[in-house]
Amino acid sequence: MDSRGFSEDDQNHGPGIAGVFLSIQNGRYHAWLHREDPFLPEQHEQQRESLEAEWYTRWASTDHDGMSQLPRYIAEDTAKTMWSNPGRCSESDAHEEAAEYKKTFEQDAQFIFSRVQHHFHNKNEEGIRTIAQRLHQ
Repeated sequence: MDSRGFSEDDQNHGPGIAGVFLSIQNGRYHAWLHREDPFLPEQHEQQRESLEAEWYTRWASTDHDGMSQLPRYIAEDTAKTMWSNPGRCSESDAHEEAAEYKKTFEQDAQFIFSRVQHHFHNKNEEGIRTIAQRLHQ
């Protein structure tokens, strides 16, 4: 398998345009599915110190209860769509609703990601984070 996700057989016989397209789409899907980068880096950085303090308590505060709840807008999706309301929801309305949904989703996803996709290492006496000190204990 090469860096593009093609097998040796694909390279020898060529995946064809459909195979190239599927490989690109598949790669994008997996990058999205296994996302590790913050959705909202600024929000993550602003909360970093308080998140670190809470990390050591394993999110005991009720401020983190949202980690185990499905947001209402997902559980009870009532958005108008062009498919469910033909003629009553314009393409412009759909794009506006989609932009708002994406913004809300990314805020919620960042809330979770900042707590589960990131961990902290203790600082040493000089205030520097090191991994090695743990390895020698």
